[in-house]
Amino acid sequence: KMDPFYKAYVFHEGLDILVPRGSDVHATGDGTVLSVKNSKKFGRTVEIEHEGGYRTSYSHLETVSVKAGQRVGRGDVIATVGMSGKSFAPHLHYELTHDGRLLDPVHYLFASVTPADYANMLYMAVNTMQSMD
Repeated sequence: KMDPFYKAYVFHEGLDILVPRGSDVHATGDGTVLSVKNSKKFGRTVEIEHEGGYRTSYSHLETVSVKAGQRVGRGDVIATVGMSGKSFAPHLHYELTHDGRLLDPVHYLFASVTPADYANMLYMAVNTMQSMD
């Protein structure tokens, strides 16, 4: 994807979801909060461990409402969207891994979106070539 700061093509892990600042961030599955941390690149980040070796991370958060070790359910509000870290606009940076291997999250969101929304997300992920972080 095109890095908005350096104007160069770089590998961009995860998925950037543009939503208004302050929007609720929901856990995408049942699990345990593995960590809540802050970094220069990703800002405030929540990482959740799920069954079967899956982990999700949610970055560039404004506020966080969970703690490490806390159990969460699918749909629980865990944070709000922000611009913490290296961020060009308010958005959620979402990553999914399985046994440490990065996966394309677009292929795992189909259960909670309409076919039209899924097709649009897939199109945007493949064709925009622009990241928000």
